[in-house]
Amino acid sequence: MLAEALAAKVPFGWFTMDGGYGQYPQVRNWLATGRLPYVVATSAALPMTQISVLPGATAITRADDLLSRLSDGDWQRRSCGADSTGQRFYDWALVQLGGNLRVSDETPTDGYAHTLLLRRSITDPDEVTNFLAHAPDPSPADTLIRVAGTRWKIGENNEQGKDLIGIAQHQVRTWNAWHHTITVCMFAHAFVAVQHAGLHHDTTTSTADQAIGQGKAAAQRQPARRAPTG
Repeated sequence: MLAEALAAKVPFGWFTMDGGYGQYPQVRNWLATGRLPYVVATSAALPMTQISVLPGATAITRADDLLSRLSDGDWQRRSCGADSTGQRFYDWALVQLGGNLRVSDETPTDGYAHTLLLRRSITDPDEVTNFLAHAPDPSPADTLIRVAGTRWKIGENNEQGKDLIGIAQHQVRTWNAWHHTITVCMFAHAFVAVQHAGLHHDTTTSTADQAIGQGKAAAQRQPARRAPTG
């Protein structure tokens, strides 16, 4: 699907994805080979290779090994974007990779560098999420954090797709049928989003909200269909 989007010349600046896809080195290597910038969520067990280890020290072999090596001064409180409740602040630590510490079996393309971003919850410091960036060298920290913050849009779009379009009600079992259904749902979702953006809101119930509510009700009224055979 990524290759199809590129072939169709869909405009974009960065690739971002949650850990469900970002954890796979095959996906990251495909993006790097195409000289594509990305910031993706990864597992705490992201394999790392430390070339030189000081005598008596323990080698860093995975991303979460870095947590114990970071000092309080390595963390900076920054917003990664706003949602309906306001700015979303976290504590961030960025570790430039390359040289002595690298991602195992992955090499950034020429002119690019890997950066590991660690995002720590302010209210629960034990809650840490890891991101790996493959970006032009140098890239501002604010840019990498902002791109990492756009990942929440994926979940938001999925929820809207389920509520408004019935994207999870396809009842298909084959790749072609699933691909056709998702493509049609994406077109429908885009249409609703454009209509919503073009409508004017008032202080009570907006016409846009009414339109979305009607769309949701219509989706819920659709009867179950037998799964296509193709």
